[in-house]
Amino acid sequence: VTTKYEYTKFTYDGKQLTEVSSDWERMAITYDGKKLDKIDLYYSDDKASSEPSAIFTFTYDGKKISKMTANIEDEGIANGKNGRPQMGRMTRMLLQSLTPDVRGTEKMLASTCEKARKAGAKGRVNVDMLLTWDGNNISKIEAKYMGMTAQTIEYTYDDKNNPYQGFLFTLVGD
Repeated sequence: VTTKYEYTKFTYDGKQLTEVSSDWERMAITYDGKKLDKIDLYYSDDKASSEPSAIFTFTYDGKKISKMTANIEDEGIANGKNGRPQMGRMTRMLLQSLTPDVRGTEKMLASTCEKARKAGAKGRVNVDMLLTWDGNNISKIEAKYMGMTAQTIEYTYDDKNNPYQGFLFTLVGD
């Protein structure tokens, strides 16, 4: 029996993470000074692939990200075991570092792309994810396709003195 282990390699330029790669995926990260500017995701066994499967660009309001634009091709979304659309491992890793609820954001992004395809979109799909902040916490993420709100996730945080203080509560709406 042969077992293949997947590894993840992290590459830095000084203190800035510039690439995350594994056997079949690669995330190339670029910055504008100290601010995250763009992330290109490659899902391919062809390491020389020049076309990213997904491109995330970032817009800021001061020091906080106010908008993430995802430009995703058809292969960037796959159906999971339950038949629902889901993103690749690198996309989940990216969302984990940027949003409070990875699975909820992943499902929202995949669902919005599916709605776009059902509406006739071909090839690549652009989804804008608008982030609303309450202090240092994201309070809402709104996914828009062609200027129309496709889905909204609202977050509330428990601030009471109890065993669940600081837990994240997600309210998903259509």
